[in-house]
Amino acid sequence: MRKYGEERYDAQSFTLSCRSVERRGQWVDVHLNIKLDDGETLPEGLTDPSVLVILNFESA
Repeated sequence: MRKYGEERYDAQSFTLSCRSVERRGQWVDVHLNIKLDDGETLPEGLTDPSVLVILNFESA
């Protein structure tokens, strides 16, 4: 896991859960929560990690 802009990368185990889904025209934003597995720690300065997935459902 790494903070945005961080050069160093540390592998971690975690579980994702859906926080919200929002449709914006051809785009769908999916915001995911990250729950760290037991024994894992967040990088220094990172307090509430999440993932934003942006999908394009425009038909061809």
